[in-house]
Amino acid sequence: GNTMLWGSGGAGGVGGAAADGAALGGAGGRGGNAGMLFGAAGSGGTGGFSFLGGGTGGAGGDGGTGGLFTDGGVGGSGGAGSNGGAGGAGGTGGLFGAGGTGGAGGFGTSSTLGTVGGAGGAGGAGGLFGAGGTGGSGGASIGSTAGAGGAGGDAGMFAFGDGGAGGAGGEGLNNGQTAGGAGGAGGNAGLLTGNGGTGGAGGSGRTTGGIGGAGGTAGQLIGSGGTGGSGGSGITTGGTGGAGGNSGVLGNGGNGGNGGASATAGGSGGAGGNGLLIGNGGNAGSGATGGVTGGKAGVGGISGALLGADGFNAPLSTNPVHILQQNALSVVNQPVQALTGRPLIGNGANGTPGSGAAGGDGGWLFGNGGNGAHGATNTAANGTGGTGGAGGAGGGLFGNGGAGGAGGIATGANGIGGIGGAGGSAQLNGVGGTGGSGGQSINTGAKGGAGGHGGNAGFFSGAAGVGGHGAGPGATGVGGAGGTGGLFANGGVGGAGGSGAAGGAGGNGLVFGDGGTGGAGGSAGAG
Repeated sequence: GNTMLWGSGGAGGVGGAAADGAALGGAGGRGGNAGMLFGAAGSGGTGGFSFLGGGTGGAGGDGGTGGLFTDGGVGGSGGAGSNGGAGGAGGTGGLFGAGGTGGAGGFGTSSTLGTVGGAGGAGGAGGLFGAGGTGGSGGASIGSTAGAGGAGGDAGMFAFGDGGAGGAGGEGLNNGQTAGGAGGAGGNAGLLTGNGGTGGAGGSGRTTGGIGGAGGTAGQLIGSGGTGGSGGSGITTGGTGGAGGNSGVLGNGGNGGNGGASATAGGSGGAGGNGLLIGNGGNAGSGATGGVTGGKAGVGGISGALLGADGFNAPLSTNPVHILQQNALSVVNQPVQALTGRPLIGNGANGTPGSGAAGGDGGWLFGNGGNGAHGATNTAANGTGGTGGAGGAGGGLFGNGGAGGAGGIATGANGIGGIGGAGGSAQLNGVGGTGGSGGQSINTGAKGGAGGHGGNAGFFSGAAGVGGHGAGPGATGVGGAGGTGGLFANGGVGGAGGSGAAGGAGGNGLVFGDGGTGGAGGSAGAG
């Protein structure tokens, strides 16, 4: 139930299981609203399960609304069923509160073609001055397609906080049949200030990997665009990385997400977002390696009109003023890069695909960290996929941390998927990078890889990075822990666990922020 002035809202009830002759599990109840002055908002209830032929799990309940200074409640998880139930939406934040985290989609238990995992719930909208909530992760499936991650919530109109990160797509677990779920789009920042939310990573698939979610748009005056989500790994085709969001007047365009690795055809990278006046264009996401063909890099973003460097793989300009600007900046950057290993103004380089190399650090003044490379595929029996590279650190004054690289695929018997790389940390102002997803393992005796740790938020502003999604099957594929928040930001949400594995721990708040929500456990795994 709800409270009035102080006290916490109650948790929503659990939906009932489908009865004989019924195909739909009961929906979870909505969480109660927090007291206006003090108290936490209630979490939505879990949807009921349905194991009848063609049945759908119940939808998770929505989280309750936050009080004056408190965050919205967490949405309930969708119930398991032939088609997984949808996760509940995160509750709306109070006046100064952040939106709640969306609930995870339910597990799709049927191998019948056409059945799907449940979609993750949308992150709650921030209050008038609050940040958006993180979208829920999509549910795994053994049917046709895993569930899509929920969209990140938008920040409040006058918020200094950021748009919420999109949820990761669910895992496809049935060899030769199930595709990974798409990552959710990152939420948009407030009207004037704040960074766009990071797009969710696409889920790994036993056919095609899920596409990464697009990064959100920054505030119009100050803020960087959100980083696009990495594409999920796929056995036949890797997923395409999501596009980075555009910046405000002062800020960098978001990096595009890397493409997903594949045993056959690697996925292409996403486009980098554009700067506006002062700031860099975002790096293009790197194309991934494949057993037969590799993916192509995306198109890099264009820098701000006054000052900034174009992102990796930006198109050649025909504007003589822009050409002169880039040449002059290159002359300044070259000796600084040679002496210190990072530019004065510019983004760090992405790691070479398939190498597990770390992304480079952003510029001493400003720039995004480069994305870490995905780990190498291991085809040997009892082999382990390569570890993904860590994302580079954000630039000194402003810049997002790079995304961690996904762990490598293991294709041999008794193989173990690689561990995802840690997301890069922001410095003063910026969003921590998302941890890399764990690598999948597809043969007999397979064990999935663990997700990487999310990067830390910038000290003054920016959201903490979300932990990487673990891969199934088995207890080894735990989700990565969320990053540590900054002065006001909450800790990052933990990554969802792979099938049979635990979800990652939520990140810690630093000064005024709350701890992050823990990641959802995979089917039969602990949350």
